[in-house]
Amino acid sequence: AVVSTQSGHYGRGGQFLSSFKYASQHHDIYPLAMIYATVGYLGVQFVLALIKSSGVLITTFVTTTRKVLTVVLSFIFFTKPFTFQYVWSGSLVFLGICISIWKRNRIAILYNLSNAIRGVQAFVGAHSTPLSKLDRTVLQV
Repeated sequence: AVVSTQSGHYGRGGQFLSSFKYASQHHDIYPLAMIYATVGYLGVQFVLALIKSSGVLITTFVTTTRKVLTVVLSFIFFTKPFTFQYVWSGSLVFLGICISIWKRNRIAILYNLSNAIRGVQAFVGAHSTPLSKLDRTVLQV
């Protein structure tokens, strides 16, 4: 990570102490760093609480949705040209998430899908009339 300031860049080049020198000259950094650390801590606590209460699947969905909304809002507030590359890369990310969810929860997903299909079949069966012999012949049921 590189921090850009008015006096230059501090990064992995062995200039770790220079960042302390900059902070000692600009005291407004400390409250901002504390706010940043506190918000980061609260975000991690929220994600851990969400995992505990709702599971990994819902947490993944919520965090991914937040990231997508952040990107969409950045397009709204900071105008930039929208190209097909964004759609393509977003689709690849979404596909990767779906494959990951499928891989980890394949049995549960299939179980829930089969229950949903049974529910639809029961609903349709309860709200339909039986087919006559002619209807079955025409439909080849």
